[in-house]
Order: sequence, then structure tokens, then C-alpha cells
Amino acid sequence: LDGLEHSEAKAKEHLEEIVNENIRYASLLMVVILLLLASMMWFISRKIKQDVGRMSHFLKLASANKQEINESQFEIEEFREISKYANAMIKEIKLQHEDLSILNENLEYKVYEKTKELQSLNLSLEMKNKELEENYFTDTLTKLPNRNRLSRDLALVSFPQVILLDIDGFKHINDFYGTVVGDIVLVEFTHFIIDYTQSHNMNVYRLSSDEFLLVCDSVFEKEFVQSFLQN
Repeated sequence: LDGLEHSEAKAKEHLEEIVNENIRYASLLMVVILLLLASMMWFISRKIKQDVGRMSHFLKLASANKQEINESQFEIEEFREISKYANAMIKEIKLQHEDLSILNENLEYKVYEKTKELQSLNLSLEMKNKELEENYFTDTLTKLPNRNRLSRDLALVSFPQVILLDIDGFKHINDFYGTVVGDIVLVEFTHFIIDYTQSHNMNVYRLSSDEFLLVCDSVFEKEFVQSFLQN
């Protein structure tokens, strides 16, 4: 019986040693596993941090220059997938930007053409206005200022002095020789008046068919009037 108890005690002691040894192995294994997990977590976090840094860098380039992301730069599959979606968006943005550039160029060209057209139209209107104004204030046949111009100019003269001229028997000239000859007589008479008065600071107007008016802003010299009437 004593031997049996002794064997049982030794067996228990051996079993305790085995259990303690297993506990030591298990503890060591747990430490190794924890170290491995920590290493893996550090490695994965480092890879994530690197890929996040690369993604941030490429996104900045893409934002500034519309440059596509290099998918092969990423080690994590999820980041490669994200880069694919980002590249698709960048391509779409590029296409839209190109379309907008084309539209902008077309718009600028249309604005340029419309501006030229408006400038040409404005110039044409200015010329037309000048022509209308000239026709309104100018006698068509003799090119002298007409009665409308006289009405405007008299307001600018302080002490207007005038001489009224007409051609005696002008109606008979028209009736006998015709209006063509009559027009020639009027033009030649106009040249005569202009040549004779241009050195005396006078304005000459045609009022009607054969009526002309000399206007001066001072008293006519007696010698000039006599000389003019004699000629």
C-alpha cells in the first residue's frame, strides 16, 4: 500500500511538471503570437500609412494637374480599387474640361465675331447719321449750306449782317433752256460767290431755287458791297 501511495505521489508530481511545462510553452506561444500580431499590426499600419500618403500625394496632383493615379504604387488592394475609381472620375473630369474648353473657345470666337459685327454696324450707323445730317444741312445741287443750316448757324452769330441775292429772270432760263442748263447756271453762280467772298469771312447759304444769302458777323464794308454788286 505504501508503494502504491508513493507511485501515485510521483505520478501527481510528474503530471504537475507536465502541466507547468505546458503552461510555460503556452505562455511563450502567447507572447510569440502577441509579438507577431503586434508586428503584423505595425506592418499593416505602416503600409496603410504609406498608401494613405501616396493617395494624398496623387490626389493633390490630380486636383492640380488632372493627373491620373498610378495604381501600381499601392500595396493594399483596397487602395488600388479606390485609385481605379479615382482615375475614372479624373478621366471624366478631363473630358468635361476639354468640352468646356471647346465651348469657351467657340463662345470667345462668337463674341469676337459679334463684336466685329457690332463695330461694323456702329460704324455704318455713324456714317449713315453723318450722311443724313449732311443731307439735312446741305443743298444737294450746289453743296452749299441750306436753310436748315442757316437756322442753326444764326443762333451762333452775335450781330448777323446779311445780303440776299437772287438771279433775275432765272425762271425764263429754266423755261427756255431747261432745268439741266438752269442747274449749271446755279452751280457756276455758287462758284462765283464762294470765290468772291472766301477772303471776307462770310458764310454762303442757298435758300431756295435761285435765292442765296451771305451772312457776316460784322458790318459789311462799303467797298466790298460796291465791288460785289459791280461784278
